Amino acid sequence: MKLTLGIDAGGTYTDAVLIDPDSGQVRAKAKALTWPRDLSIGIAASLDGLDVQDGSTEGSTELCRSLADVYEHVKLVSVSTTLATNAIIEGHGGRVALLLIGYDEEMMERSGLAKRLPVEGMCYVAGGHDVKGDEVCPLDIEAARQAILGFRDRVAQKLNTRCIIPPHAEAGNAVEAIVASVTHTVEILVQPFVMGAGTVTYLIHSPRGREQAGASFARAVRRAEAIAVEMARKAVYRAWAKKVSVTVDHKRVELGKLSEMTVRARAAGRPRLADE
Repeated sequence: MKLTLGIDAGGTYTDAVLIDPDSGQVRAKAKALTWPRDLSIGIAASLDGLDVQDGSTEGSTELCRSLADVYEHVKLVSVSTTLATNAIIEGHGGRVALLLIGYDEEMMERSGLAKRLPVEGMCYVAGGHDVKGDEVCPLDIEAARQAILGFRDRVAQKLNTRCIIPPHAEAGNAVEAIVASVTHTVEILVQPFVMGAGTVTYLIHSPRGREQAGASFARAVRRAEAIAVEMARKAVYRAWAKKVSVTVDHKRVELGKLSEMTVRARAAGRPRLADE
């Protein structure tokens, strides 16, 4: 049997669904909170929530022995997100440039839509797929590259970028570059996951990957803090810093009777000079 896996990362929730494209039957579906700073966290949580043993999979017991078995039957994966559209509509972010892939420039101008988009620059790039995921027109990678290079300086200005050394502090110090500090920040999400029979376990999503932390929210947060501090501190030491300090802050979100927590650790130190 062929299956289609659909993933939609929205502004609030990320949805995952398994569909039999021949019959149109939904085999499994799940929803998880979107984490805008790292879409992979919401996507992984929604995939973990796919219950292939529920009633929607009746008649497919052999197929549903495990989630891994199901993925072997997935022939098409479709991923979409509305975050970029939401950012434009809500006026978030620096309004620099917009790359429109597969859009009709004449239609955009004639409709007046091009003038209403809140960006400083716009570039039309050939390319695109149809609703089935088949390529309609090859992506003009060179045109996209040139457009991005043309907008790069304005993007940097909007981001108010400054010189941050990791992970190349060794090279900077080798040429006696003088900077105020070496910094590195690690963010980790502690998220509840409801299993069968209402059992709750907490998942820790970090740059190392995902791990289960058991049923205690407090213990999961402490574990996340330890991982974040360790990773931030090591990154700064690897950049040849000295006198390193680490600060930790938390952002808690209530999800009904459950909670999730974002743990952020920021390590900072002074770069070693060549003669130290």
